[in-house]
Amino acid sequence: MIEAVQFSNAALKDLRRLDQQIAVKIVQALRVYLETEVGDVKGLKGTSKPAFRLRVGDYRIVFVMVNEHPLIIEVVEIIKRGDAYKKKSKKRLK
Repeated sequence: MIEAVQFSNAALKDLRRLDQQIAVKIVQALRVYLETEVGDVKGLKGTSKPAFRLRVGDYRIVFVMVNEHPLIIEVVEIIKRGDAYKKKSKKRLK
């Protein structure tokens, strides 16, 4: 079970830029994932840390595992689907 979530400065900046309704959906999806570990989550390849993405509509929440015991994740970025697979996005995970 996930014990805590941290947000990188970039992820907080991404969240603040979003429309309030979308930001609320993203926070709710994260809360559900924290409590149940249920969500559209997939592992990301080609990263130095174990990285994952949580799909929320047209947005992707990219996060990494910071610690395994207790399980702590860090949200690295929140991006629109079309931008999620560009090189700029992958730089934050290395």
